[in-house]
Amino acid sequence: MSYWGKATSSKIVNAQVIQLSSAVAVNSSPFTAQTYQIRVISPIATWISIGTSTTSAAVQAAGNVFLAANTASGDYFTVTPGQTISCIALSSATTGTVSVAEMS
Repeated sequence: MSYWGKATSSKIVNAQVIQLSSAVAVNSSPFTAQTYQIRVISPIATWISIGTSTTSAAVQAAGNVFLAANTASGDYFTVTPGQTISCIALSSATTGTVSVAEMS
């Protein structure tokens, strides 16, 4: 009998699609009580911030995270239940979506 090693994974407990705006930060719904990790992916370049309350200026401020467009498997972040992710498009002429998978 041969051994088949499985990839490490987490259970998806919720998924959100955020419609981006280039002018203002858009917040997700608060993460569920079981969410401790999220996977974020977007077809367009985006600034993101994870916390309990963020504004457009806070998302674009130094120290927040730049999410590159079209990353193959998305980026993973540790979160706590009740937090949200705020997103704003990098370019003022760009709109699109950000996919957020909540993991337990």
